[in-house]
Amino acid sequence: MRSCRQTAPLVAPAGRSPPIHRWFRPPSTRPRHATPSPFLPAAITAAPGSLPGVSTLINLPAVVIMLLITWVLSYGVRESARINNVMVAIKIGVVLLFIAVGVW
Repeated sequence: MRSCRQTAPLVAPAGRSPPIHRWFRPPSTRPRHATPSPFLPAAITAAPGSLPGVSTLINLPAVVIMLLITWVLSYGVRESARINNVMVAIKIGVVLLFIAVGVW
């Protein structure tokens, strides 16, 4: 067991440790060097496809690609379910065949 004299250096001196609410704060997600320069024109620093004076645009190719991928995945799930049902029917048929042969 440690004495008070041994544990005293482990405790941060008053005024040197940050407040407890700063210990659990997540780090900043934007690096400081990522801020655009005020000297660059807006055409360079703006997002691709953005228009001056328009705050939001829909990225139509991304929406079309997302819908296409969703359709392909849903079609694949339906086909997978159909194939799974066929495999279960075959397995049940094999089990019933073994039961019938065993009874005979």
